[in-house]
Amino acid sequence: MKIKLQIVLVLILFASIANTVFAQQNAKSKLILQKEVNAYNKQNNNEQELKTRLQLIKVLLNEPDYSSAKNQLDTCKQIALKVSKPLYMQYLSSLGDYYRYTGNNEDAFRNYLIVYDFFQKNNNPNLYFKSAVDLLEQYRKSRNYKLANEFIKVPSNILRTYKISDTSTIIRFYGRVAAIKNESVGSDSAIFYTNLALKFARQQKNEYAIATAYNELGFALTKLNKFDTAYKCYQFAEDTWFRLNANREAMNAFYNKLEFVSHSSSDKGLRKKNILLYYELLERIKKKNLDSDFLLSRIYENMASEYFFIGDSLNGYKYTATASLKKYRELSKENEAKIAAISKKYDTEKIKLQMKAVEEKLNSSKKIIEKDKKEKKLIFILFSVCVAFLIIIACFLFVQNRANKLLKKRNREKDVLLQEVHHRVKNNLQFISGLLEMHQNKDIENSLIHDASRRVSAMALVHEMLYNNDLEQKIDLKKYIEELAKYHFENTFKINYQLSILPLTLNTTQCISLGMIISELITNSIKHAFNGINNPTINLTIHCLDQNRVVFIYSDNGNGFIKNDSDFSSSLGLRLIDIFTRQLKGKYSINGSNGYEFNLNFKIKNEISYN
Repeated sequence: MKIKLQIVLVLILFASIANTVFAQQNAKSKLILQKEVNAYNKQNNNEQELKTRLQLIKVLLNEPDYSSAKNQLDTCKQIALKVSKPLYMQYLSSLGDYYRYTGNNEDAFRNYLIVYDFFQKNNNPNLYFKSAVDLLEQYRKSRNYKLANEFIKVPSNILRTYKISDTSTIIRFYGRVAAIKNESVGSDSAIFYTNLALKFARQQKNEYAIATAYNELGFALTKLNKFDTAYKCYQFAEDTWFRLNANREAMNAFYNKLEFVSHSSSDKGLRKKNILLYYELLERIKKKNLDSDFLLSRIYENMASEYFFIGDSLNGYKYTATASLKKYRELSKENEAKIAAISKKYDTEKIKLQMKAVEEKLNSSKKIIEKDKKEKKLIFILFSVCVAFLIIIACFLFVQNRANKLLKKRNREKDVLLQEVHHRVKNNLQFISGLLEMHQNKDIENSLIHDASRRVSAMALVHEMLYNNDLEQKIDLKKYIEELAKYHFENTFKINYQLSILPLTLNTTQCISLGMIISELITNSIKHAFNGINNPTINLTIHCLDQNRVVFIYSDNGNGFIKNDSDFSSSLGLRLIDIFTRQLKGKYSINGSNGYEFNLNFKIKNEISYN
C-alpha cells in the first residue's frame, strides 16, 4: 500500500509540471473546429465535415451547451444519410452521448446498443472497441455495477484480440474501469486502472484524460483516508478542466472536492469557507443549466451538514428541508419519467400490436383481392388471346385454302403448258434432225451434217424425257445417259461400254450441258480412238464427292490423245466441251497418255437430289 501511495504522490508532482508543459497541447477549441466545419462544407467534403462536427459536439457537451450540440446533431443526421453506414453509426453514438449527458438514459442505452451490434458484425476493430466502451460507461451511469463488471470482459477481449490504434479510447476504457471499480469493488483496483490510463494519457499528452484520471485518484484516495493527497488530485482535475473549458467535468471535480471537505475536515473556518463554495457551485450549475447533471438534494444535504457543524441550526434545518423537498421532487420527477416511459412503451407496444393485427388483416384481404384480380385478368387475357388466335388461324386457313386452290390450278395449267412446250421443242428438234439426216443421205461424205444431227438429237432426248416425266421438271441422269449411249452405239461397229452412274436427278440446263459433253466424247472416241484396237471399250462413271459436288469420268482404251493448244482452235468438239464445262461452272482435265481419259468436276449448289 505504501508503494502505491508513493506512486500517487509522484503522479501528483508530475501533474503540477504537466500543467505547464501541456499548456500549448490542448485539443482543438470550439472556434477552430467551427472554422474547419465551414471549410469542409464549402468543399462539399461530407465525410470530413461529419467527422469534424462530431468532434465539435464532444466539446459542446463538455462546456456544456446542449442546445448547440442538438443543432449540430440535427445537421449531422442529414449529412450521415449521404455517407457510409459506419459514419452513420458514429452519428448515432454521438446522439447517445447527447442523451446520456441530458439524463435520457433509456435512449442513450438504445443508441449505444445499436452501434455496438453493428460494429460487432463489421470488420472495424477501433469502432467496435469504442462502441463497447460506450456501452460499458452507460452501465456505470445507470449504476448497474454487477452488469458493468461482467461487461468489462468484452472490451478487454477486443483489446487483446485486435490491434487497437485508437489510444484515446484505450485511455477512456481504463478510466471507465477505474470509475466502476471505485464505485463498486474497492480502491486498489481503481488505482491500478487509473495508473494505466495515466500512462497512455501522458504519452498522448491528453490533458482531459489526465484530469479524468486524477479525479478518479482523488475518489480512491478518499476511501483510503489520504485526504491531503485526494484534495490535491481533485484540485488538479478541477483546474485542468476549467482551463480546457470542460465546465461540466470541472464542476463535477469542484463538487467532489467540496464533498470531500464536508466529510473529512474538522476545521470550522474551512467548513464556513466550504459553505460559500457550495453557493458558488449552485450559481455555476444554474448559470450553465446543469441541473440535470447533479443531484441538487445531495448538495443541499452537504450544506445543511456544514451549517450544523458550525452551530447554525436554523440554516441547518432550512437546508435539510430544502434537501428533502429537492429529493422528493427528484424522486417524483424520476418516477414520473419512469411511469411515462413505461406507459409510453406499453401504449406504443399496444398500438403496435393493434396496428400489426389490422395491417395483417388488410394485407391478407389485399392479397386475396389482388390475387382474384390477377386471376380474372389472366383468364380474360388468355380467353382473348385464344379467341384472337382462333380467328387468325381461321382467316389464315381460309386465305391459305384459296391460295392453294388457285396455286394448284395455275400449277396444273403451267405443267400442261410446259409439257406442251417440251413436246413441241422435242418435235421441232426431231424434225430438224430428220431434215439433216435426209440431207446427209444425199451427201454421205458430209460428216458435219451428221454431227449436227447427233447434237440436235441429244438435246431432243432431254425434252422427250421431260415430256414423258409428266409433272416432274428434273431428269433421271442415269436413264438419260443410257438412252444417249444407246443412240450413239446402235449404228456403229461393236464397242463395249460400261456405265457406272449414281441415280441422280438434274435440271434441264445441266443435263443438256453434260449430255453434249458426253456426245462429243463418244463421237471423238468412235472416230479417232480405236484404229487397230481389238477390243474397244468406253467407260462412263458419275459419282458425288459430297452432296453438292459431282465428278464425271470418261475413259476409253484407244490410241490416246496429245492435247495441243491448236486443238481448241481447229476442233469444234473440243470447243463445245470447253463451252459446256464453263456453263456447268466446272473444271476438267484430259489425260491421253494411256488411252483417253476425261475428268470433269463441277459443283451445283442446291441442285442435286437423290432418287
